[in-house]
Amino acid sequence: MATTSSVAAAPAPASGWSQPVRADPQPATDPEGGGKYSDGFSGLSCPSASFCAGIDFAGNALTFDGKRWSAPTSLNLGDDARGGAYPHAVSCANARFCVALDYQGDALTYNGSSWSSPAIVDRAARTAANSAELNLISCPTTSFCAAADSNGTVFTSNGSKWSAGRRVDPPGHHTGPKAISCPSAAFCVLVDASGNVVTYKHGVWSKPVHIDKRYGLTSVSCPTTSWCEALDSLGGVATYSHGKWAVVSKALNTRAYGDPTALSCAKPGFCGVVGYNFDHPSHYAAVQTGKKWLAPVQIDHRSESDQNIACPQTGLCMVATPDGNVRTYRQAPAG
Repeated sequence: MATTSSVAAAPAPASGWSQPVRADPQPATDPEGGGKYSDGFSGLSCPSASFCAGIDFAGNALTFDGKRWSAPTSLNLGDDARGGAYPHAVSCANARFCVALDYQGDALTYNGSSWSSPAIVDRAARTAANSAELNLISCPTTSFCAAADSNGTVFTSNGSKWSAGRRVDPPGHHTGPKAISCPSAAFCVLVDASGNVVTYKHGVWSKPVHIDKRYGLTSVSCPTTSWCEALDSLGGVATYSHGKWAVVSKALNTRAYGDPTALSCAKPGFCGVVGYNFDHPSHYAAVQTGKKWLAPVQIDHRSESDQNIACPQTGLCMVATPDGNVRTYRQAPAG
């Protein structure tokens, strides 16, 4: 159910992180643990500085026009056999095209003013006996999206119709896919919790290639078809450049940054990351400029749920949290 008001973004400082703004205000039931939580963000996508789309645990969608967040609008999702059919992932090619996924295996499309009804993509996610969760998506253009479920099955869309699923990565709750990034309709990278990458090139998915011998990969971001960065849960960073992955190196101090859970890169050398610190239960966000990672900032201490980060352009990142807050990072002007 939509509310009738919108929320202005926090006045951003000349540089650094803004104060949190409660963009998604209404309390709701925690779909995983019960009790009061918040209907805060479960997904965020910002294709530009003047547009973002967010989805929340209560089954709502919100949009940002560069100045204000809209009121939450219900996506009218039902409950699946496991309960909690909330949307979990969203990707936008521009302000007139977004796709959100829910745990029932549905996709919903945004056309710039409204969201469509749910359309089934992954039938395996609809059965209580199947552990599949359709939870990863990347839409670089209005005519191409790639999505993946937790069993390693991928789906592609031409903007109006979804393909049949194809298993490209070994299934398993602790070893399956964790992130996908597509900078174009001809190139995608999928990473998994076993340290593998699967590459999509011109309609063909590769076999999994093991690049991280240390631990599982948690996130990947490819701002171009020739450069990607991936993180593992121990703070290791792997870089893809012109067809080859560099050896994973320890770049993040997990005692300070926490275990990385999400990554977004506007270009090679400018990325944002969020992570959870189990030693001092809090979520942290940090920004990479060049080869240097700046000091982390605490952004949330309410839960272990994953945070969401989007860096639509150099010098700008936004973090949306499960408690409904948004924080913005702005890089100091050069010179």
